[in-house]
Amino acid sequence: MKKKKFMKARVPKHVSMSMHHNFHVRKKLTIEQCISKKLNGYEDDDWISEEQKQKAIDTGNHWFVMVFPKSHKTYFIYSASDLDVLLFYLSELQQWPEVD
Repeated sequence: MKKKKFMKARVPKHVSMSMHHNFHVRKKLTIEQCISKKLNGYEDDDWISEEQKQKAIDTGNHWFVMVFPKSHKTYFIYSASDLDVLLFYLSELQQWPEVD
């Protein structure tokens, strides 16, 4: 049997993250309702692309990560419909947030 390969997101040491899947289900809302309410992970600036935002709306599948710099005084959010696309995006970030 062939071993399955897992994608690893390269994350700098100064960054910690929390990952959430289908948070809207726990709120008993649709993705569109969460977008209109501007909930964390669903705001316009949170999406890594309009394509991923539309795909999430169409499929009901949503992933987001909250990225915390060192002191956790602030955070940044990245959202997508596809986990592999989100992890790839995070792996390719040229500059990670360092604001504290």
